[in-house]
Amino acid sequence: MASIFGEGGRSIRNISAKYYWRGGAHGDQFNWNNPYNWFNRSVPGWYDQAIISFANSNHFCNPIVDEFITDINQLIVEKGCSILIQKEGKMCIDGFGKKGVGIINNGEIIIKGELTIQRTIYTSIRNGGLVRNLGSLALEKQENEAIIQSVPGKFENLGEVIYL
Repeated sequence: MASIFGEGGRSIRNISAKYYWRGGAHGDQFNWNNPYNWFNRSVPGWYDQAIISFANSNHFCNPIVDEFITDINQLIVEKGCSILIQKEGKMCIDGFGKKGVGIINNGEIIIKGELTIQRTIYTSIRNGGLVRNLGSLALEKQENEAIIQSVPGKFENLGEVIYL
């Protein structure tokens, strides 16, 4: 399903779709913004759920965000997978008041750039993996609601956390 973009890159379609990361695009196998790294052959955007899954990834289950990317609705990182937000990378997860959780993590998330999670219903991150913040993490939920840990989840903060 291809996105239709209106003014300013904002998606004018308002249905949610699941986008599965596959990676492995020739010469660009880890680039989030390369449409050939997604099964849908389109980069996820507003309203979309991005899923990083080892089973679907051709063993390239480690996308890298090294620039601004279009907002997504939810991110799921499965066990054995990771995502790296480089220093120049900017990612925003906007639940639009419809998604209960912004990120469901059972893998590894490394933040060196900026990650913002807003307008989720219950929590920003449900973490059963590793979240390592070396950059800037902005969360709309308050501290006691922002990150829900489950065994063996671990949150390491060596950067800044901003509660919006």
